[in-house]
Amino acid sequence: MKNYTNTLFMCYLITFISKDLLSPKNEVFIEDEKRKITQKYKYKFRLYDGDGILYFEGISKVNRTFEPLDDFGEAYGCTEIRYLEKNKYISL
Repeated sequence: MKNYTNTLFMCYLITFISKDLLSPKNEVFIEDEKRKITQKYKYKFRLYDGDGILYFEGISKVNRTFEPLDDFGEAYGCTEIRYLEKNKYISL
């Protein structure tokens, strides 16, 4: 897992990591991310690999941005980001 300790400049937080990637270090990372949640994070998203397997979930301050995929997901082979819209995750 990359070191994302400086998320002050990021517009998103990661709130879930697939069990395939989960480790004690990553569990601490998720707990740290969850402590940073405020009302500014309104938009739920999911990151998927090329086979459609869910790797990460998170929340963003900005709707429909590729930043979580570009900054975080690509390092793990994620190729798709979907945002929750009207109770359904829609691919950008």
